[in-house]
Amino acid sequence: MSTYLHEILGHEVKALIFDMDGVLIESSREHIEAWRFAAERYGYSFDMDFSRVYGKRGRDIVREIAPEADEKDISGMVDLAEKRFREIYRVRPFDDVVSFIEDAKKRGKRVVLVTSAPGANVDLVLSSLRIDFDAMVTGEEVKKGKPDPEPYLRALEKITDEREECVVFEDSFAGIESARRAGIDVVGIASTSRREDLERLGIRAIESFGELLV
Repeated sequence: MSTYLHEILGHEVKALIFDMDGVLIESSREHIEAWRFAAERYGYSFDMDFSRVYGKRGRDIVREIAPEADEKDISGMVDLAEKRFREIYRVRPFDDVVSFIEDAKKRGKRVVLVTSAPGANVDLVLSSLRIDFDAMVTGEEVKKGKPDPEPYLRALEKITDEREECVVFEDSFAGIESARRAGIDVVGIASTSRREDLERLGIRAIESFGELLV
C-alpha cells in the first residue's frame, strides 16, 4: 500500500484523510430517500439531480432543493432529513476499505475522517465499522462546508503532518475541490462519480481500495 501511494503521488504519505459517505460507506440511495422525505414534508418538490450536492453539508443541500427556504425551514429540513437517514440506514462499507485502513495504521500512518455529515451520523457509522481515527472533522465543526477548503484545513490543524505528507480520498466533486483548495493531493473514489469523470479533473482515481492493497 505505502509503495503504491508513493508511486502515484510522487511522495511519501504519513496521513490518510477519508471522506465518509461514498468513500467508507455506500449510502447514496438512503440519502436521496431521506432528503426527498424531508423536502416533501416541508412542501417542496424534489426533482433535482442529487449528484450535484454530493459531499455538501445539509444546509447547502436545502439551498439547492429550496432556494427560497427561510432559516426555520432550513434547520427543520436538515434535522428531519438526517433523522430519517439514521432511521433507514444499515451500514454498508465498501469492499476492502476497512482492511486498507487497518493496514495503514499497522504501517504507522495517521488516519483522519473529514465529512460533511453531522456527528450523530458519524457515530452510527463508526459504531459499526469500529475504525479508530486519529482525528475527525464533521459538518458541525465548520462555518463553510465543502467545496470550501475549511474542512480540510481544519483537519490539518488537528494533525502534525504537513499537507505535502497527506492524501485525501474523496468521491464527490465538492469534496475534491475542497481538498485541492486546501493544497492536499487527492485520490478519487469512483462510487458516486465515474472514474473517467474523476480522472478528467487531473487526479488519480480507483474503483476500490483493493487496488491499493499491494
